[in-house]
Amino acid sequence: MAAEFRRLPDIELTPEEWNAPPLIGPTGVRHGQLKNGLRYYVCATTKPKQRAAIALVVRIGSVVEDEHERGLAHIVEHLAFNATDAFQSHDIVKFLESIGAKFGACQNAYTSVDETVYELTVPSDDPKLLEQAFSVLAQFASAVRCSPEDLQVERGPVLEEWRMGKDSVGRAQEAHWELILQGSKYAQRLPIGLKEIIQGAPADVVRSFYERWYRPEHQAVVVTGDFDPEAVVAMLTEKLEGCQSRDPSPAPAIPRYPLVPHAKPRFKVFIDKEAQQLLVHVSFKTATAPVTTPLEYLSSLREDLFHTAMNARFFRIGRHQDPPFYNAQIGTEQITATIRSIVLTASTQENNTLRALEAILSELSSVRVHGLSKREIRSAIDYNISEAESLYIERDQVYAEELRGDTSNMVVKTVSHRRVVSEDDLAEVVQKVERAEANGEIEIPDTLADAPTSVIPPGKEPQAGEIVHRRNFPKLGATELVLSNDMKVCYKCTDLLDDQILVTGLAPGGLTEVSQDEYRTASFGVTLASEMGLFGLKPEVQMDLLMGKRCGVSVQESAYWRSIGGEQAPVDLEMGLQLIYALFTTAVTPIPAELDTCMQYLREVTLAQLRNPMRRFADRMRQLIYNDCYFYRPFSLRELASVDPDKACAHFNRSFCNPAEFSLCFTGSLKVDEFEELVKRYLAAIPPADTTCPAPKPPDKLNPLNFKFPDGVVREDVRVSMVESMSQALIAFPVRLAIATTNGLPCSKESVWLVLVCKLLETKLMQKLRFEFGEVYTVAVAPSFGAEAPCSSKEYSDGDVAVTFSCDPDNAQRLIKMALSEVQRLQEEGPSTEDVRTVLTLDQRSWETEQQENSFWHNNLVSSYKSRTYHQCKDLDVAYTRRVEAREAVRAEANAASVQAALCRLFPLPCHSRYVALTLLPQKPLLDRMVETTKNLLPSRERSRAYWITAAAVVAVAALVLLRPR
Repeated sequence: MAAEFRRLPDIELTPEEWNAPPLIGPTGVRHGQLKNGLRYYVCATTKPKQRAAIALVVRIGSVVEDEHERGLAHIVEHLAFNATDAFQSHDIVKFLESIGAKFGACQNAYTSVDETVYELTVPSDDPKLLEQAFSVLAQFASAVRCSPEDLQVERGPVLEEWRMGKDSVGRAQEAHWELILQGSKYAQRLPIGLKEIIQGAPADVVRSFYERWYRPEHQAVVVTGDFDPEAVVAMLTEKLEGCQSRDPSPAPAIPRYPLVPHAKPRFKVFIDKEAQQLLVHVSFKTATAPVTTPLEYLSSLREDLFHTAMNARFFRIGRHQDPPFYNAQIGTEQITATIRSIVLTASTQENNTLRALEAILSELSSVRVHGLSKREIRSAIDYNISEAESLYIERDQVYAEELRGDTSNMVVKTVSHRRVVSEDDLAEVVQKVERAEANGEIEIPDTLADAPTSVIPPGKEPQAGEIVHRRNFPKLGATELVLSNDMKVCYKCTDLLDDQILVTGLAPGGLTEVSQDEYRTASFGVTLASEMGLFGLKPEVQMDLLMGKRCGVSVQESAYWRSIGGEQAPVDLEMGLQLIYALFTTAVTPIPAELDTCMQYLREVTLAQLRNPMRRFADRMRQLIYNDCYFYRPFSLRELASVDPDKACAHFNRSFCNPAEFSLCFTGSLKVDEFEELVKRYLAAIPPADTTCPAPKPPDKLNPLNFKFPDGVVREDVRVSMVESMSQALIAFPVRLAIATTNGLPCSKESVWLVLVCKLLETKLMQKLRFEFGEVYTVAVAPSFGAEAPCSSKEYSDGDVAVTFSCDPDNAQRLIKMALSEVQRLQEEGPSTEDVRTVLTLDQRSWETEQQENSFWHNNLVSSYKSRTYHQCKDLDVAYTRRVEAREAVRAEANAASVQAALCRLFPLPCHSRYVALTLLPQKPLLDRMVETTKNLLPSRERSRAYWITAAAVVAVAALVLLRPR
């Protein structure tokens, strides 16, 4: 297929054709306009099978809002799923879930400054369901109900979404938005709106906004999927042609707000004590350039090439000794429908802010003065061709002149947790680079050495090994090879994507195999090795080598497993196998100068994490759930200082040296004969381990973590100083899965029951906390068994199920109680038959869709190798079929009574007898804490004179701290 792409003929265009927009494509798109003005675009595809993706695009966003309406476009989006003329009390959500279309945060709709889009993915094998989906779109288009009762239910979720956007990242983005769009109406029209309007906008104002702007003339329907396009056009015409606004007046024109230019650059130093890293942003604003003709497309390709070349240059600079920044990149940001920006971003140390800014501006100046080298251009072209090649192969399946020397429409901003520079400092750097360019002082970049063409140096080609054993697994459609070095290779050929091969290698034994004293050092092995350079290549050399290649290999080490992962294009599979060969045959050697930079970066990252309230919450959660197990304790700067880089790299080298420990799985577009030859040439050629490498260790002999879920009830508030008050709530339950056996092999039915029960809980808690009481934006319910050793000799597996949601801090305890009550109700009364049917439908539709992806089959291969069943019988077919049989058995048995029994069997009974409830809350202001302390120090005859002297001293010191000049 890659060869087919490269054989595509050149096309000669006339001057008229260069400037003429092509026909709407791809071939086969049906498009038109209904009598009411609504436009439609319909295209049949072959993937996923028996599915249709439909969207209603409304060209109305937050920019059309008046001052008293700020946030209403987004509120209308929420109301659409609440109630319409034909659907009541979130019946639309129930309909979506009943047909297997999962409803969740940001999954079904979004609002931007310029548009609101509603998206549904529905089965297309049943025309009645597709008709109902178009009926839902028709309700969105013209029949959303905006009653006071509807609005009251949705205020809470919208307000929680507003609160979620007030973390350090959200605050920085909001400041950037206002700075870059200053002078435009866009600057004060972020879609989330204002808190006071979310809380208090009257229903008649919301209804007026909806009826004024939601007109068929402003709307379009886009439909793609596995269906007869003519039938779909007829169907959408029938359902949507009658849509009309309730407002009889003519539709207002949609206003456009163009770029507001400014002659001088703008500067901003944004300080946020929770900021996770120090960032430097440079933006060059321009009017949005249309891409509707071949000439305009060519211009966009030039810009893409420029960005690719500059990002490669920035990466090399970041690899220098004592670099000006850790990393930097350039790209295009479509800010609004009329404004876009070329954005440069660099992360750096606190004391390098100005140096980082000067470095990225100087590189831009260098390109203006000296241009890009032929080598840089060639590499960028190779990369972009490989991306286009991939799009072409899977077509049936799924520039510098704008950075001119003047500084008009330029915005420079830094983000940090404390002030390290001023706006005047930033301006001086910009002027310094301008002067250097004007005076001809911009230096020519260093000449790049030629990039290697192969991972393996000439003259050191491996000696091919052999395939010594072959075994087919027909039920899974896979073949397992045993190589002459005892490595196992299992592959499955598919035709799901013509340009994808997934790769995973795994070996039992991870970080629990080292002593507790060595754990922290060993845990940094992968990080330090990646920075020093895997595969015997420096990272910058590896980047040059892989430029234009669609292949990559990464490594990880967890508690119990070492893994190799990656994704390759068939044309680049050989390069991917060369990387795996080099991983095993080269050693990582730490270089002091590079280690200094790496360790400094890790210190910055660690400090940033300590400033993050959510990290503090997550650390405490792991400590409680895993009973202070050493593996889950919070990481500190003191521990980072104790990391021995030489020992960390030595641990990494030992972890990836013995091919006999590893099983490698390949899934995708493989040609068997060619693939097996490559396997023999590279993977079988990996030398067998010497005596310094660890011997293979079976999964049932791994060192387990010593952990135990707390007994009884543990409730705790994690109070953290915050810029904006918010709360995160967690309820964790212990779960013990009994491992039954049939025919002498483990049965995984209990794990299937657990997944089903978690889906039920997530659905019911969303209905209760969001749809009924309007208190949260979303709820997540997820099981975890990461601390449990695989294939242990125990007859059970211990884990936990966590229920998480964010909320108003004042509501956290009440919502935790409400969630516990709902779980208890389900244990006592059981779910309804409709609840069970909904969960089973969601599960089945997901199962059907997933089977059309390589990842589904690949994950089955990997999971089979990890399973207890495979460990006992060494048969992948048995491991796979037993999982499928367990799923089918549970689905057959699932009803209201059996699901209720599973809830009682898997969770503590009653649920409120054993759990951990953890709440992240803002730290109370110092004055409030002083008042509380004073209340606790009221006079008491039992308290001594010394006690009161001490208490008075404490209060006096606190007052001095509070009142000292700042």
